[in-house]
Amino acid sequence: MEMTLLLNATYEPLRVVNWQKAISLLWQGKVEVLEVYDREVHAVSISIKLPSVMRLLKLVRLNPHRQGWAKDLGKYRDGLLAL
Repeated sequence: MEMTLLLNATYEPLRVVNWQKAISLLWQGKVEVLEVYDREVHAVSISIKLPSVMRLLKLVRLNPHRQGWAKDLGKYRDGLLAL
């Protein structure tokens, strides 16, 4: 199923998470959805479009030595289509 790009509060890419984690963060009110997929997840009383890009509402500080891998996360989310 689809993966979701998780951005920091400053719009810096943090990681790619699976759709279950994305829905969990959304339900907890920790993120803002910026883009969605066409697919939906259905429960008994609610239907939610799957998020493709989300931004955390609070800033997460990163270790500067681990930020190099984050540049290409958007490419992996898009199936290496974005260059």
